[in-house]
Amino acid sequence: MPGSFDICENDTVRQRMETGREGMMKQTARQSDDVQELVTRITRALVEDPDKVIVEKTEDRDSTWLRVRVAPSDVGRIEGQQGRATRAVRAILAAVSRKQHHRYLFVVDERNQGADESFL
Repeated sequence: MPGSFDICENDTVRQRMETGREGMMKQTARQSDDVQELVTRITRALVEDPDKVIVEKTEDRDSTWLRVRVAPSDVGRIEGQQGRATRAVRAILAAVSRKQHHRYLFVVDERNQGADESFL
């Protein structure tokens, strides 16, 4: 009968769709790990104490937040003169976001700085 689908065909299509979704989720997770590593490397290159750099990743369906924590003495280096360094990192993330069709947000966490056990 034209226009009707056999139950087997529907199941096969459904399986392909599910496999495609799982593959996309794995790919997005892998890409966000790469972006987190990129932000970590850039941040460590800007600060005096790279061992205290922590980049936390928080993901939801449509976006990934990258929260950066550094030593209190390095906050100014991350923000840069008039926010230039932060804007530069955000510009890179905007380009990556457009390419990957996934939003990346960059935040410098100034509340609790430094890599000590009090906030880990």
